[in-house]
Amino acid sequence: MLSFLATLNCLLPCFALSNGLPVQSSTSERLEDEFRTLLYVQTPNGSNVLVTDYVGDPLEPSEVMDYIVTNDAISPYNVRIKNPTRDFNCHSFAWHAQSDNEIEYWMYHPSLYYQDGSYTQVSSFSSVVPGDKIVYFDSQGIVLHSGIVSEVLDGTPNGVCGNSNLVVIDSKWGEAGLYKSRGDRTPYTSNNNGTAAYVQFYHYNYSHTHAFTLEPTDNDDYHLVKCDCTGYYELHTFINIQLRDEERQDRYIPARQCTGCGYISYMVY
Repeated sequence: MLSFLATLNCLLPCFALSNGLPVQSSTSERLEDEFRTLLYVQTPNGSNVLVTDYVGDPLEPSEVMDYIVTNDAISPYNVRIKNPTRDFNCHSFAWHAQSDNEIEYWMYHPSLYYQDGSYTQVSSFSSVVPGDKIVYFDSQGIVLHSGIVSEVLDGTPNGVCGNSNLVVIDSKWGEAGLYKSRGDRTPYTSNNNGTAAYVQFYHYNYSHTHAFTLEPTDNDDYHLVKCDCTGYYELHTFINIQLRDEERQDRYIPARQCTGCGYISYMVY
């Protein structure tokens, strides 16, 4: 019963939306009640996606244990990565953030991530790679669940929800835990009383132009830069340059310049 509730808890917020899609608004708009704040996160291409930040409404210890007992039993091969929590759901984990200090939202619907061009649908399963997103749909095309592909397996489809048995995924099961599982070993597939009929996979669209911020390092030869779109990092290297001293035009100051973003680091002797 609780595995069904895990599915239901992932779906319920979607039905509160107009036509199943998030309502677009300013990222600064916040609608609050006793336990939640409604706000927006952005796709890599800048679309506003409605999310909920739950405050002061945690699961009871008995609820946590019930979710653990019921959902751990779905398959002995599944691994529970995080315990049940109301802080975030599958869509938020798969599409927004995966680090501990960022996975704090309940996302209503992820469709803008692949409708605005931030992600593109994989045309052939042979092109699926780790890091791609997997989305579960019911027979009416309603989004039920999202996850992240961590491994692609050899084999043939087993008849349960498309190619779901050929990938290992990390996904959050509603209010229940975050699990590493084969794609057909979730409460969303028919073999576990779920209603998912098929899955689709999505690549990150690398035509997006990254807007980098610097990550400090203690190394004189390189530094890290991060794009806030997906936590994407690049390693930038430095070259030696000479800068003219503004006070003494006949003197040059040794420095290092990043070949990727132009950042200049002055050499101290």
